[in-house]
Amino acid sequence: MGQAPPRGDRYLPDAASALRCRPLSTTPIGGSTVVVAEVLDIVVGLDRGEPLVYHNREFHSLTDRSRLS
Repeated sequence: MGQAPPRGDRYLPDAASALRCRPLSTTPIGGSTVVVAEVLDIVVGLDRGEPLVYHNREFHSLTDRSRLS
């Protein structure tokens, strides 16, 4: 487990890294919203984990056998 991000922001504690961002704009597209943000800080965890993405309202890890539909 890595360090907590500054200012007590929420994050996934077992993540390989966490980004603290400032939202710049939001754009509704269909039933989703695209958020454009400026990265203010990066906290790198102690453990190297697998990449994780949020797609279709679920978290998925990205491995050699990943398939998102």
